[in-house]
Amino acid sequence: MLRSEITLVHRTKLSNMIFLKYDEIHAKIKQDLKESRRVSITLNAWFSSQKVAYLRVLIYWMNAAFQYREHLIEFTSFEVEHTDRHLMQELFKILNIYDIKNKLFDVVTDNASNNDTLKKKLERALNRRDIS
Repeated sequence: MLRSEITLVHRTKLSNMIFLKYDEIHAKIKQDLKESRRVSITLNAWFSSQKVAYLRVLIYWMNAAFQYREHLIEFTSFEVEHTDRHLMQELFKILNIYDIKNKLFDVVTDNASNNDTLKKKLERALNRRDIS
């Protein structure tokens, strides 16, 4: 039996509330990043035991008040292998969403060989766009 002081929320309302909260947090992060000078990113890609590829991206920065910030900005699965090309596509999508291409200071990855290639290609691509 449910307690009378608990009100159940319909699944669609709950879903809408979650998306609204996501949008609110996303907007705050974007605003905070707008005021930062540099950002660093860590990438972690792996395959699950079910052979599903996952990507996790964390971003780190100091805000205008010189307070350390970090946030998980991407956690996704994808159907393709995590080659340097696919990782770069995902990374550019994130850099564009958060408008931080010109603020990128460092990309930290594990020691997989595709990550070394990713970093070299990313550096060349950003330099071609006259962004350092």
